[in-house]
Amino acid sequence: MSSSDPSGNPLLAHGTPPRFEEIGPAHVREAMPALLEQTRRELTEFEAGVEPTWDGIFERMRLLMEPIHYAWGVTSHLLAVRNSEELRSVYESFEPAIVELTNTIRQSQPVFDALEALQSGPDWSTLGAVRQRMVHKELTKMRLAGLALQGEERTRFNAIQKELA
Repeated sequence: MSSSDPSGNPLLAHGTPPRFEEIGPAHVREAMPALLEQTRRELTEFEAGVEPTWDGIFERMRLLMEPIHYAWGVTSHLLAVRNSEELRSVYESFEPAIVELTNTIRQSQPVFDALEALQSGPDWSTLGAVRQRMVHKELTKMRLAGLALQGEERTRFNAIQKELA
């Protein structure tokens, strides 16, 4: 799936080969706030109706995350190969928001519940070993990401995650 972007920002053209030579810090400054807002909004909608099926969880999550993964992945690559003070500054300004979004996803009770329902549901045996392993790994990642923490413990955990980023 690709996105056509009327603004011409190459970071918003997910699903296409990255146009590295065209991308600069201004593109990151423009794209990331919109992508973060879009992803948060779509995540809230996803959580409200997540279906405990392979496509209902993994495929919908892939589609939801694809635009921001594309933009952030391209930005991370550029930082590694074409580092500059301006790019590093822009990258570092968005990194806490990316960590926060990742924590939000990893601590999503509706997604966790859907994964557990998939694991204990009638379709489990038809998934195959690889997909079953992916479900197990996702549940483990969510547990390790502080899913069970509440209140001040979760707030502190998330603050530490941001600090370590």
